[in-house]
Amino acid sequence: MQKQVLKRKYLRVHLMLFNLNLRIEALLMLTRLEMTLKHPENFEAVVAVAEGIQRSALGKHMMKYMLSQSGIKEMIQDKWRPAPIDLNYLEKLPKESLGFHYVSALKAQGVDPNKLFDHKSIDDDKDFILHRLKETHDIIHVLTGFGTDEIGELGIQAFQLAQTRSPLALLLIFGVILKMLQDDDEFFDFVKLMHALSRGFEAGATAKCVSSFRLEEAWEKPLNDWKAELSLP
Repeated sequence: MQKQVLKRKYLRVHLMLFNLNLRIEALLMLTRLEMTLKHPENFEAVVAVAEGIQRSALGKHMMKYMLSQSGIKEMIQDKWRPAPIDLNYLEKLPKESLGFHYVSALKAQGVDPNKLFDHKSIDDDKDFILHRLKETHDIIHVLTGFGTDEIGELGIQAFQLAQTRSPLALLLIFGVILKMLQDDDEFFDFVKLMHALSRGFEAGATAKCVSSFRLEEAWEKPLNDWKAELSLP
């Protein structure tokens, strides 16, 4: 009897500590999210939010969903990685190709393609998925036609929410909506945002999982052909 009482007390204490850890983690996540919304240009803040979310139940659910995509599973099984981006090669491709559109977008933004690749080692399936989402982000901009301003980036987040079940995308969208609703001067942007979110989510929901395709193996394929294959509008 005494052992059972002690066991129940132990379980209660363990559950209290577990719940406390969850609350602390949630508070840290909200704090990082607030920092991201105040300073959206701070990439480190976005990364901090993302890392916190990946440890959550929602983050684990996203990983499970992504691993259910056949293309992702095959990439992991093959230990496939895209070749480094060769700007000179892409610039010489036909103007209608995905590669030419991609390099043109990078040049217009002044982005160094080498910084788009995370050179850290890939130790498990989660690492692979995070790498894949990061390295296809700008390709998805080209495929969907969303710009790189705040409205365009959130349109991409809506697209990724439908495509990957990303909890980070949901948090960022929710946070920006709350921020805009508190400022009457931003109402016009709020209307544009809602249109972008609607367009992004609908496109993501009806398209094939873009990140599960080996896009980098066919830079020369016309952009419109890729869009047709991926069921993108």
